[in-house]
Amino acid sequence: MAERLRDVELIEVGGQPEPEGFGPWSSQTSTRTPPSRVVGFAAETGDEMSSVLEHARKKLARKGCDLLVVNAVGDGRAFEAPHNAGWLLAADGSETVRPRGTQALLASLVWDAVAAHLPSQPEPPVPR
Repeated sequence: MAERLRDVELIEVGGQPEPEGFGPWSSQTSTRTPPSRVVGFAAETGDEMSSVLEHARKKLARKGCDLLVVNAVGDGRAFEAPHNAGWLLAADGSETVRPRGTQALLASLVWDAVAAHLPSQPEPPVPR
């Protein structure tokens, strides 16, 4: 069984070490082409210092993504479970509870959230 690393200090982006996060894809940089969005995923556990959500809020800020899908892990939750629940945190400060449901339902809710965070597209011109 693979051992999960709680936090990774550096990741490789284009062969160069980057601070934990999404490097040039982060919402904290201007190198992305609009209307792209970066969605991160976090499997979190609470501890005596902070709750699952408190850890997740810090991770959202640290990683610089637009949306963070958060799952509480342990006690049969998250990994290899047919059903899951969690939260969707957004860089704008909004937080949405993802109700318990199938993995497919939760994936659909994530895609809906991504679409909702994209800017409105103008209607294409009508050919004459």
